[in-house]
Amino acid sequence: MLPDRKEWNEKLIRQLFYPFDADEICKLNIPSSDVDDQIAWHYEKSGVFSVRSAYKLAAAALSPMAQNPSSSSSEPNDRSIWDLIWKSKVPGKVRIFSWRVATNTLATKENKWKRTLELDNTCCICGNGTENEHHAVIRCTKSRALRRETLTDGSYGERLVAMAVDKWSPPELGMTKINTDTAFLAETGESAARIVGRDHQGLVLLSICRNLPRCQNAEEAEARAALVGLKAMAAHSNGQIVLELDNQVIANELNAPTLTRSLLSK
Repeated sequence: MLPDRKEWNEKLIRQLFYPFDADEICKLNIPSSDVDDQIAWHYEKSGVFSVRSAYKLAAAALSPMAQNPSSSSSEPNDRSIWDLIWKSKVPGKVRIFSWRVATNTLATKENKWKRTLELDNTCCICGNGTENEHHAVIRCTKSRALRRETLTDGSYGERLVAMAVDKWSPPELGMTKINTDTAFLAETGESAARIVGRDHQGLVLLSICRNLPRCQNAEEAEARAALVGLKAMAAHSNGQIVLELDNQVIANELNAPTLTRSLLSK
């Protein structure tokens, strides 16, 4: 850690560890205040052990899905991934694309090669590997470049604001409201946030677009964005601040009657 602030010394970490280990270390959240270490159950977002999560973990280990994740005819305890796809509030074509990625049925060169429709299975865009679903969406250099562009492109941030405005409802008189949205790259932990604060008349009091520290997951990125927004709005307003979220996990953490053991509670 850097001695003068609670941040990882990323340069030193990358000198000492392999790149993939360094990426995971830098994603770890460092508590902003001094707290004691405690044991947390990784398979519950609250960090608290439950028999239900242990049962699901055991069932998943015994399920054929553990060896064949591309199958959609899974056991009931594995249905969550398919519900996540088909019940998500996105355009239908996005749901279909996601399902094809999850079931390895995209029209990739590897799938075409298996059916003798291509002479080889090498990605023709980057030429750096077999073009399967994982390569096309995650590993291909062009896919990486596109995702990084969405983190830094100002016009992308403006589109996020426009999306938030369409769903926005004003706070009560004398209150201000904060809306946030984030972009998150799972393979590197890189995150960015767009934050907008408005009064009861819809007047924009603050607008922030910035990179966030490395995060372990999308929920942490959402939580960090909310914290940035609340701190910034507190400097502009003495009244009550409404934090409007579209992430139920973060909302549950904030409304929990007691401190949980999840990463977000740090």
